[in-house]
Amino acid sequence: MNSLECLYSMFDPYDPLDFFEYIYGSIPTDPNSRGSGLLVASASTGTDMVFEWLVQEGLVAGEDYRVEVSTSLSPWSPIPEGDYTIHTITNEGMTQVELTLPLDYADRAFLKLLQPQE
Repeated sequence: MNSLECLYSMFDPYDPLDFFEYIYGSIPTDPNSRGSGLLVASASTGTDMVFEWLVQEGLVAGEDYRVEVSTSLSPWSPIPEGDYTIHTITNEGMTQVELTLPLDYADRAFLKLLQPQE
């Protein structure tokens, strides 16, 4: 069993905090673990909205966790294919994810990360 499988076996799918510890790479039983320091930050580049967050290496948006978007905090839906680009950079066991939405998608947008659907 690799470390990703081990962490996944510790993950309680009914506990959102456990889920975020899992995608961030925390180990709840290890006091030296990173904790659940998931941060989603956004910035505007003039032509795009850019959202960035960190997850543990090996996790893939759309497979291991879901990304949904809303322009008014309700309703939420998956981001339509072709409306965004994703770039990743992996370093020291963590992957920085950068998702870019064009400003013509909406005047404003909100993202949320969710557990994968059963």
